[in-house]
Parts: sequence; C-alpha cells; structure tokens
Amino acid sequence: MGRKIDFPLVGPPHRWLTSKAVSRIEGTNWWVEKNRLWYFRHWMAEVQKAHGGNLLPLQWVPDYVGVSRAAVYQRAKSGGLTVFSFIVVANSRTILGGVRERETRKRYDYAILSECDAWREKLEEAFEDAITNWEDEEERRAKEGR
Repeated sequence: MGRKIDFPLVGPPHRWLTSKAVSRIEGTNWWVEKNRLWYFRHWMAEVQKAHGGNLLPLQWVPDYVGVSRAAVYQRAKSGGLTVFSFIVVANSRTILGGVRERETRKRYDYAILSECDAWREKLEEAFEDAITNWEDEEERRAKEGR
C-alpha cells in the first residue's frame, strides 16, 4: 500500500459543531445532515457561505484528482478528505398504514475543492519522484553493466 498523503483539512460551518441536526461520521471529517428537500437550499447556502464556493460534487472527485471512486471513499472514510452530505428524508406509509419518516435515495455530497487540488498535487509530486528514482536506478544499472 502507498504512503499516506496529508494536507490540512477544512472544517464545517461553525454552527454545525454544536448542531443536533448535523452529525459527523465518527473517525472522519464527513458531515451529514438529514432533512426535507425544501431545506436543501438553506443547507447549500450555508455550506457555500462557510467555504466561499470552494466545493466540488463528490462524484466528480475521481476524475478531478485522477484516482478511483474507491480511493475517494477510502480517503473520506479514513478522515483524509472533508465531505458534506445532505440526505433527503420524506414521509412514507408503513405496512399497517402509519406514516414514518425515512431516508430517500436522494443525497447530495460535496468535497472541498482546495483539498482535492492539494491531493492531486501530492500525487503528481509522488509520481515525479517515482519517475526520477526509476531513471536514477536505470542509470545506475547501465553503469554497472547489467
């Protein structure tokens, strides 16, 4: 497994630190709010205001950074990438005819753009170091006559 690439992480909007509506997935920097769809606009405005539009949809991160989706989720779940998620909840009927609030399949996930830029830069540096090391090794082998 490769070495861990570290860079400074961004925090959530300040009020989320004491909010009962927003939770943090333990051991990560992944913040989740579950609420009605009508509240999404307020949530998005709050995240944008706190981070000045420095957001990237999570599904774009693999292409933007140049890694797999699995690598993005692994990094986010290990606490190496800040993610903000909004999960839409709605009423649904139970088998006995009651009404219950449930999560829908609709969710919005955003990563911090500057963190993605830093991750990509670190990967590019590591790649350049690997190429340099490989070229040095090839040159050394050529001198030894192998």
